[in-house]
Amino acid sequence: YTYIDPTFDEFDPDFEGLPETQGQINAANSSLDENFLKYRSGHLVKVDLESQWKSFSFGLESFYASDMEAIDAIFNIIVPGLKRFREENDNGYNIYNFRAAYRFAEHYKISLILNNAFNLEYSVRPGLMDAPRNLTARFDVEF
Repeated sequence: YTYIDPTFDEFDPDFEGLPETQGQINAANSSLDENFLKYRSGHLVKVDLESQWKSFSFGLESFYASDMEAIDAIFNIIVPGLKRFREENDNGYNIYNFRAAYRFAEHYKISLILNNAFNLEYSVRPGLMDAPRNLTARFDVEF
């Protein structure tokens, strides 16, 4: 678990006309009226569990990131649909990945990995959707 409270050293949302100080510039360029650094999630959680039985192993991986509260304000204007998407998806995201593997010899293992198992529509960076559900087959050889 990671918690951060990122803030600008200088942030001043109270100004009339053009911003003059660095604090006013920081406030004017942010999509949020509060002092919170852009492109940061305050809470991040990663859980990875794995169990083995004989030559089989099974795993679950979960990632949670709270809402990215502030971005550059201009992106809400120039990226079509971004503001609406951010308003509709303001609770962060939680991704689940599953994996199963079979070790059939000392140096050989085959795995199936299901990423984004529930096919969640999410975005780590504004305006760029992340990968949909995908299934990967993997063959490991140790030498």
